[in-house]
Amino acid sequence: MTNFNIIIRKGVFYNMAEGSMKIARELLSLEPTAVVELYSIYPDYQKRKDVVFNVHNGSLFGGDIFWQGVKYSPLPIEIEGFEAESNGRLSRPTFRVSNKDLYVSDLLSKWDDFINARIVRKRTFVKFIDDENFDGGNPFGEEDPTAELTNQVFVVSQKKQENKVFVELELTTPLDLDNSQINSRRILAKFCYWKYRANGCNYTGAPLQKCDGLPFYDIEGNIIDLRGSSFNYGDPNDEYDDTKVYNTGDWAYIENPNVVVSDPEGFQDPKPALTYYVALSGDVSGINPEENSEVWAFDGCNKNLSSCKLRFGEGKIPFGGFPGTDGFNFRSNS
Repeated sequence: MTNFNIIIRKGVFYNMAEGSMKIARELLSLEPTAVVELYSIYPDYQKRKDVVFNVHNGSLFGGDIFWQGVKYSPLPIEIEGFEAESNGRLSRPTFRVSNKDLYVSDLLSKWDDFINARIVRKRTFVKFIDDENFDGGNPFGEEDPTAELTNQVFVVSQKKQENKVFVELELTTPLDLDNSQINSRRILAKFCYWKYRANGCNYTGAPLQKCDGLPFYDIEGNIIDLRGSSFNYGDPNDEYDDTKVYNTGDWAYIENPNVVVSDPEGFQDPKPALTYYVALSGDVSGINPEENSEVWAFDGCNKNLSSCKLRFGEGKIPFGGFPGTDGFNFRSNS
C-alpha cells in the first residue's frame, strides 16, 4: 500500500501527492498564476536552527505573505544565478538584499557574518497561498499548503559586498562542499578563527590566560600559574556551585548553551561548551563568576600564535589554525 503524507490545516486534509499534481498541472497551464518566491534565512543553522527570518521580495505583495501558516515579511531582494549550467557545475547564486537603516549589517554583526547561515528558497503559485492573504479567501484558486515546487537549500559561501545600500551574499549548495579539501572557514592573518574550547580548537587543558593574553593575577598582584595542574576538562565536581568555598587558583566552569561542541570521535551527542573561571582570592562563596570580575577571572584566548603554542606546543596546532606559518604541522579534512 502506498503511504501518502497528509497535512491538516483549518480542519482540511491535504494530500502531499495531490499537491504535487496540482503544481504540475499549474506549470503546464496555458494561463498559470504568478509564482511567489519566499525565503527562510537561518543565520546560524549549526547552533540555532530555531532562529529564522522569513521574507519575500515584495514584487507581488507589498505587505506580509502567509504561506503554510507562516508569515513572510517584505524585504527588497535581488536574486540571480539560479540557472543550471550545461557543464554540470553547481550554480552559485548571488543574493542581494536591501540594507536600509543598516538592518542587515546589524544581523551580520550579531550572527558572525552568516558564516553558518542557510537560505531556503520556497516557491508556489498565487492560487495556492493561504486564504489569510485575501479578504474573503483566495480569489485565484483554493489554498493548498502542499502545492509547492521543490525547496532549494543554499549555504552562504561568503559575503561579497556590504554598504549602506545593500548586502550581497554568494550562495552555494551543500553538495558543492562535499569534495572540499580544506576547512570551510575564513582565513584571518595572524589570528585563529576557531571558538576557544569549541569545535576546531578543542582545547581541554587547564586555564592559562585571560582573553587579552595576560596571565591570571590574584588580588595582591601575584601571578596564578596553573600549568601542570591536575586538570580534568568537564569534571562534574568542577561545575560552579553557589554553596562551595573557592580559594585562590581554584577553577570552576559554567555551561555555555550558545556554543555546542561535537564529539571528535563521533560517538557522543554534541554538548554545550564549558566556560572556565579562576578564583583570584580566598574564601569565595556565593559569588557567581559571570557577575563578578573582581574575584573571578574569565578563562579566554587572544587567538594569536603564541597563545596557541602555549596550549598545544610546537607542531600540534589543530586544523591548521595559522595557515602559512612555518614550523607547524597542519592538517586538512581530506
